[in-house]
Amino acid sequence: MMAAKPYYRSLSLLIGLNLLVKPLWIFGIDRPVQNIVGHEAYGTYFALFNLTLILNILLDMGITPFLNRSVAAHPEEGPALFLRALRGKLLLTISYGVIVTLIALSTGIRDIFLLSSLILLQVMTGFNMFFRGYLSASQLFTSDAVVSVTDKFLVIIMAGTLLLFPGTWGGITVDRFVWIQILALVFSIVLSLVLLLRHGRKVRIPDAGPLDRALFMDTLPYAVNIFLMGVLARSDGYLLERLHPDGAREAGIYAMGFRLLDAFNMVGWLFAGFLLPWLARHGPDKKTTDELLLMCRHFLLFTGCMVVAFVAADASWVDRLLYHDDSPAHARVILVSLSALPFLSLIHIYGTLLTAMKEIRSFLRITLVMALLSMALNILLIPRLGALGCALAALASQAAYALIVTMRARHTTGIPLHLPQLLVVCAISAIFFGVVRSLHVHAWPLIPFSALAAMALLFIYLRVVGLDPRKLMDLFIRG
Repeated sequence: MMAAKPYYRSLSLLIGLNLLVKPLWIFGIDRPVQNIVGHEAYGTYFALFNLTLILNILLDMGITPFLNRSVAAHPEEGPALFLRALRGKLLLTISYGVIVTLIALSTGIRDIFLLSSLILLQVMTGFNMFFRGYLSASQLFTSDAVVSVTDKFLVIIMAGTLLLFPGTWGGITVDRFVWIQILALVFSIVLSLVLLLRHGRKVRIPDAGPLDRALFMDTLPYAVNIFLMGVLARSDGYLLERLHPDGAREAGIYAMGFRLLDAFNMVGWLFAGFLLPWLARHGPDKKTTDELLLMCRHFLLFTGCMVVAFVAADASWVDRLLYHDDSPAHARVILVSLSALPFLSLIHIYGTLLTAMKEIRSFLRITLVMALLSMALNILLIPRLGALGCALAALASQAAYALIVTMRARHTTGIPLHLPQLLVVCAISAIFFGVVRSLHVHAWPLIPFSALAAMALLFIYLRVVGLDPRKLMDLFIRG
């Protein structure tokens, strides 16, 4: 486990910074923006954001994950690989803008200014992720951790000022919200460049030249897989806005649950971002790899199941707290949406393992089937159930995806699944559900007592599955 200590130390910093900044962004900025501008205006933003996000694979074509894995495995080739990848990324930017605009216009979108702003936002996001990928692939995990929260920190400051002092600049609007994010990303990209240069990594703008076809042949499987994962995770919001008679409002309602899922799923994305380069470099060390994956699974599954149990105890309370709303229908959307969280945890762990072990083609085939299943369920359920139909389709498709990816990882790598430990998680989640329900019934302070109960159950869980809590704390705090 010594080889994994730098991973744990940097992962601890990454999680700590993101748990400090991103909840403020999601609950202190993004949520109030929706409450102020309304479900319909935010629903239009949410739908167009999802469209531009799904198609942003055209900005990357798998270059960033390919660069991440390749530089981690062959650090001596880092500068050359970076130059090839950056040239390809620059050449894809214009084609992305043209294709997204044509698709949006052909499906009836007329808000050209918002569409153009969101296209630029995705371009900046793509370059930010690209330079972060080079940081983590170069094992500069601490620098990557800092950059990962820089843009959101700046958005909190700028958008928070408009929310707190609306009379100063006229208050927050959807368009201003998007442009604040763009400016923050520009600063984050500049910071990445400075950190790369400071650590001796060569970064320069490539000369103009033909498209690097060999690079794109190498990255094509990654590109297709990422695109299909985007379709699986994000197409529902756009389909909802287009297919339902009251699409913009329904998309805004669905965004209420999706925001919470996205917030708690943030930790899984952080784990996956660190796991990919680490597994690419240390994959042959099977004992260390198995232990690391199991530790990550324990953490993600436990926290995911606790979140679902907490919301299941009283989803209406969560709706009232966050959205000042008391609609049973909205509460159901929130609960069903969040129920996908444990399945997403398994996808992060075992999907990343398949990618790192170069099993991308089998992973791609699984993702294709699940993306088609998701779209079929959405087309079937949206006209009748609206936002709830989207949430049900997402839960069913992500559950099936997690099961198949996990079994494929076991078959390919021989990694044990430790099924009894999964049953322990379910049992402890049921106990936590009962505790939270009891707190509701007796009107005890919910959040502090639930946190204490969760910590106690975590201690019990670690003991039951054979992990020493002191060892876990030592790995994450002292490395």
